[in-house]
Amino acid sequence: MPRPPRSGRQPLPDHLPRIEHRHEPASCTCGQCGGALTKIRDDITEQLDVEPAKFFVHRHIRPQYACRACETVVAEAVPPAIIDGGLAAPGLLAWVVTSKYLDHLPLYRLEQIAGRSGVNLSRSTLADWVGQVGVALQPLTDRLIWHLLQGNTLHADETPMPQLDPGKGKTKKAYLWAYRSNDLQPGHRIIVFDYQGNRSGQHARNFLNGWQGHLMVDDYNGVRREVANIIVMPFYQGDMTNRSVGCSLPMRA
Repeated sequence: MPRPPRSGRQPLPDHLPRIEHRHEPASCTCGQCGGALTKIRDDITEQLDVEPAKFFVHRHIRPQYACRACETVVAEAVPPAIIDGGLAAPGLLAWVVTSKYLDHLPLYRLEQIAGRSGVNLSRSTLADWVGQVGVALQPLTDRLIWHLLQGNTLHADETPMPQLDPGKGKTKKAYLWAYRSNDLQPGHRIIVFDYQGNRSGQHARNFLNGWQGHLMVDDYNGVRREVANIIVMPFYQGDMTNRSVGCSLPMRA
């Protein structure tokens, strides 16, 4: 029987860097009798600290050299960048995207965080960076989808989300379609989100794109109707049945 987790303060992770501060006594002589002190052990306590976002500048210096004989100018090429000619280095772009999508910080808050360090990053600039990072990451997304569709059992669901409706001063309902790999199959866990403007099951049909296997979905008929043309096939001569698999979670209600 596994032991219950220990209560109290948990040890700090080993992978975190340690900055040591040594506190030696003012004298190596005993204050009681005047004898010499001998070290017997170290009493160690640890405190967790954090360094807030720190902005710094990369300066790329490319010396240019000229050949006086043939008047040729030689210089190293400009280092490749995610955004050609852009201001943001890869680390800053990673911070913006991670803060927005993983930590759920709106861009106006990132603008305020940068402003406290005297860095002017407007929301329009941040939004443009997010879009360009999305374009740059598209090959990775395509590869994740390819690996996801190698499995024979997937989970799929759609969830509504508000989206700004420009010019109308309000939001409209959009959807994030989530496709997830099966934990019982070997390989990495993969979740791919597919943004769409509505709940039409045609989006699932387009995403699966001919995939066949077992699909775990809820009882929304729009999905079942569309994916039925792709993956619901009759059991025939002992072959694995390709079908949609119902979700039992709603039965709890």
